[in-house]
Amino acid sequence: MTKGCMERVISFLTMTTGITFRRKKEVFVDKVLDVMRQKNLQECEELYFHLLNKERLYYALLEELLVSQSFFYRERVDIDILIEYLRQRGGTRISLLSLPCANGEEPYTIAIELMEQGIENFNILAMDLNPKAIQKAKIGRYQARDVRNVPPSILAKYFYKSGEWYEIKEQVKQKITFVCGNLFEQKDIPFVFDAIFCKNLFIYLEDSYKMEALDIFSRWLRNEGLLFVSFSDYFKAHPCFDRISNEYRSIYKKVGCHEKSRLYFKWRNG
Repeated sequence: MTKGCMERVISFLTMTTGITFRRKKEVFVDKVLDVMRQKNLQECEELYFHLLNKERLYYALLEELLVSQSFFYRERVDIDILIEYLRQRGGTRISLLSLPCANGEEPYTIAIELMEQGIENFNILAMDLNPKAIQKAKIGRYQARDVRNVPPSILAKYFYKSGEWYEIKEQVKQKITFVCGNLFEQKDIPFVFDAIFCKNLFIYLEDSYKMEALDIFSRWLRNEGLLFVSFSDYFKAHPCFDRISNEYRSIYKKVGCHEKSRLYFKWRNG
């Protein structure tokens, strides 16, 4: 395998996903070689051709490279803050985004807690780049270790138990639309979100893509909408977002994109 071809593979995947794969390059190369063996590919150039055409191999490689890991009731305090924010905002219909949604644990947790609080007029768009994760999320079936943090009363109320499996009930599933999608390839979203949950994405993005992601979120969020990120997600200041949390919470509010913002976007777009 030529070094130049592998660099082109890395650059292409970063260009299409925003994710940097150079930090653990040896692991990356091993996974690429494993996929090539599975698909009976002998040359890197053949792999690169398939990637350029966004064929099935592109998604098979992403499945191998991406870590789709989450768990139920992660950072529960954030959901409490969301509920308080929604109560203050009033009774109009609520739209939320979970991205990346991994195997569905986060959006299902949010939906359950909103329903527990008597909030029913909401919908959640849940998006992830990994098609295997989205398939699992749509099915909504989990092993006992996956639901270990779910309170027993919630488990009994919102899950069916079948042998060793726990499956989300339809009343929760119907609140969520799962989509396999790339943040940077979304052209139009048909509604504006009240809040976006984006945990552990920015830690994987190249710096320029971090700013592009914030640009996108600033367009998708309503004014004073909330952006929830993980405490490990780091990015530079953005004119459309003010941090409203303390050192233990990472929550940003969208502020009015004023003249400073317009100058910023003009500079960003050349």
